[in-house]
Amino acid sequence: YSAQKERQADPHSHAVVLDSHFSRIAYVPDLGMDLIRQFRYDPVEGKMLAAGTMRSGPTDRKALGPRYIEFHPTLPVAYVINELSSEVSVFDFDRLAAEQLLGVPAAEVASAAPTLRLRQTIRTIPDAFPGDLNT
Repeated sequence: YSAQKERQADPHSHAVVLDSHFSRIAYVPDLGMDLIRQFRYDPVEGKMLAAGTMRSGPTDRKALGPRYIEFHPTLPVAYVINELSSEVSVFDFDRLAAEQLLGVPAAEVASAAPTLRLRQTIRTIPDAFPGDLNT
């Protein structure tokens, strides 16, 4: 039973980060499930409503292990650190999808479209680095 399999046996959320444009959409990287969980945040009520998920990197890869997400300070771009695969995935922030998510009734939030679209994934270590190790 490998350490990576053990780390991915259950959900492991490591951060809650708000989008940098509206500060109303919360993203939660889930290392255990290879997902970014998306929530609509209500700052008045202090509540988050689940608004779907998206993969933290390419769909053809497993054991990505998203640890953290950060938004570019001025561009509509987010960066996800995939710890287990030693990669950084770059996402475009879809402002239109975000506006739609923020505008739908609470009962429809769970079926909202993803607000992040994968642009590219970049390895953080050389190809010759042993595959059973990660950063």
